[in-house]
Amino acid sequence: MGEGERDARAYSTREECMPALMPVLRGVLDALREAGIRHVQFDDPHLCLFVDPRVRRQYDDPEGEMDLCVNLLNDILDGFDDLDTAIHLCRRNKARQGWVGEGGYGPLMPHLARLNVKSYMLQLPLPVAADHHAL
Repeated sequence: MGEGERDARAYSTREECMPALMPVLRGVLDALREAGIRHVQFDDPHLCLFVDPRVRRQYDDPEGEMDLCVNLLNDILDGFDDLDTAIHLCRRNKARQGWVGEGGYGPLMPHLARLNVKSYMLQLPLPVAADHHAL
């Protein structure tokens, strides 16, 4: 996803890489559906980081970045309405090094409302989610 020399040799930008992943992820969903799987969960380690004001400040357009995340996920899920879909909003637990995304889910709510999933898996009982009441 644009982190490191090896990635740069394959794709010049992460935005160039993302559309290439779409058919792969849709293919996985299709294979799961054909195998009889009806419940799928995406683990999103990027979108949830925008709960953190420090992360939002790292982007020229954090709202646009969150929109990009939601649009890509919705594109992957398009046509899979027969599956029970969920999103796990991961805060990147780094064990003893701590968590990456600190803060309440409030900044994500307008974007999550547009996400075409049936369930949300939030990490609430954590010290870094202390503003969880601000949902």
